[in-house]
Amino acid sequence: MKIPLDGKHGKGKFFIIDDEDYEKVKQHKKWYLCNHGYPHTRVYEPVNTTLRLSRFIMNVYDDRVIDHINHDVLDNRKSNLRVCTMKENMMNKSKNRTSLYKGIKRQKTNWSARINFNKKSYHLGCFATAEEAARAYDKAALSFYGEYAHLNFPDFDYSNYIPMSTSQAKKKHRNIKVRFKKLVPHAIVPTRAKSGDAGFDCFAAYKSGLLPGQSGLVRTGIAIQLPSGYTAMVCPRSGLALNRNVTVLNGPGIIDEGYTSEVGIILINHDPFNTFKYDVGDRIAQIVIVKYEIPEFIEVAELDDTERGGNGFGSTGVSSRN
Repeated sequence: MKIPLDGKHGKGKFFIIDDEDYEKVKQHKKWYLCNHGYPHTRVYEPVNTTLRLSRFIMNVYDDRVIDHINHDVLDNRKSNLRVCTMKENMMNKSKNRTSLYKGIKRQKTNWSARINFNKKSYHLGCFATAEEAARAYDKAALSFYGEYAHLNFPDFDYSNYIPMSTSQAKKKHRNIKVRFKKLVPHAIVPTRAKSGDAGFDCFAAYKSGLLPGQSGLVRTGIAIQLPSGYTAMVCPRSGLALNRNVTVLNGPGIIDEGYTSEVGIILINHDPFNTFKYDVGDRIAQIVIVKYEIPEFIEVAELDDTERGGNGFGSTGVSSRN
């Protein structure tokens, strides 16, 4: 229920209460906004003083504090009010107006996250994006503050979320080294086009072409040696597939860690009319380096029941309206 405020600061503004509190609130005819923006009224008995609406509704007049969960001090429904200590109330403090998110700060090349608890400041790390830093703050806030934590992303599920700082990411990936050998002087080592790309472009080492409907092996002039526990997946390039109808025939192809001979790409030209011509140095595919696991296969008499069960090809249909 919306109740209009009085006074020059309350002109055109309303506060919200539960319907059940209307009779109680209307005992006081006028409600104003104080300098801090809280609705209050003036009482004269037993002493002449001001009475804050949230305290009046919750019947709290001691040293405890009334916390507005959603930070809207005009929302005085009981579902938005909770009685707490001053310390707990400060945990729900909103972000600084100059910050994009609470608990983060812009550095030269990344974003740092920091949280205060029990008069101590904890550095949570530096992160590649503001969002990652803000989520790292949220994870720590939930651990320190529990239900009083003011989150940057309150709808995000943090139960299984593990923040990864830029230094942790570097440690995770810096020991992955792929040795390579040029089999011809003009061969080009697989290269990422952009820093965030997962795939490394592969380049043709010889000039040739594929007739319409023809497949063939494109040599790269490069041999690689993968680290133990890793494989390279040979994948098509989206531009060639969309614009030239050319793709990797066995995509994704698998390069095992034990294979150290020349990397060859099996391409097929699906274009029914045009020959696909490629030159030395043309990008013809991409490889993605992937860590793999070696499972143990265990024979059993029966397999667990699943929702899909034995439903095979086409069992889910085509239309999203089904």
